[in-house]
Amino acid sequence: MKKPTISVIMPVYNGETYLKDAIESILNQTYTNFELIILNDGSSDDTEKIILSYTDPRIVYIKNEKNLKLVKTLNKGIKLSRGEYIARMDADDISLPDRFEEQINFMKNNNIDISGSHFFVINKFNNYIDSSIVPIGEINFLNYLCITPPFAHFSVMIRKSFIIEHHLSYEDTKDNYAEDYTLWIEFWNNNARFGNVDKFLFKYRDFSESLSKENRKNISRNRQRISKAIVLKNQKKILRNYDDIEFVLLSKREQELITITLLLLIKYDFSFKYFKYFKKLNKRALLFGIINFFKIGY
Repeated sequence: MKKPTISVIMPVYNGETYLKDAIESILNQTYTNFELIILNDGSSDDTEKIILSYTDPRIVYIKNEKNLKLVKTLNKGIKLSRGEYIARMDADDISLPDRFEEQINFMKNNNIDISGSHFFVINKFNNYIDSSIVPIGEINFLNYLCITPPFAHFSVMIRKSFIIEHHLSYEDTKDNYAEDYTLWIEFWNNNARFGNVDKFLFKYRDFSESLSKENRKNISRNRQRISKAIVLKNQKKILRNYDDIEFVLLSKREQELITITLLLLIKYDFSFKYFKYFKKLNKRALLFGIINFFKIGY
């Protein structure tokens, strides 16, 4: 069997309900040179039975004898991968047929180290409920990183050589409830080339209603901690970007992100010297940026 170009890492724990749809969305990709590493993380339902029902030679089945949790399982999958690129996939989501073809062409043509894409949001009944746009353009990535992850974790594709060269992995600590955000910061700190395909390539299944209040608090607390660190570390670069661009050429959404980032700078640096940039912003974008700043809880 020839070496795969893409290693798909799919952890699953008691995922029998949607696992078949997830697996088949990968097996039906238009780009076919991949291995699908399915890591059964100690499931007690019919997860294993579903996986073993497939005979496709591209499937690599790994069974954890006990539940290692997501971070350890993801790191295990990365170590076992043989591909030049690593693609993430959750066991309850759906990759659209051209996802891999679009992402790998985009990454190769633009020398990108990590990429994602826009995505649709579906519910447990497969019904469409929303869509989400991820950042496009270099200036937007730093603004996004100051607030939230710039990629949908389940849609990322990563150049494996970058992980190896910089000795990167998911951070395995008890209080880390934002393992993807932490890793993307490490990518940024090591000068990774970020990019997102300007297309919808994924269907994400939303289970946010099932998150406990405690988990929501933990995730929010972690994101605020990470946000503060990157805002303070990148102050000069953020302001250089704002000095070098014409705000009027930016979309209202981009200006909203700048508003939020400026408010974070004021909050974390306890300084009002950033107010001069507000004068450059579209008034409507400024208003919505302020509203969203308070809405996201920073």
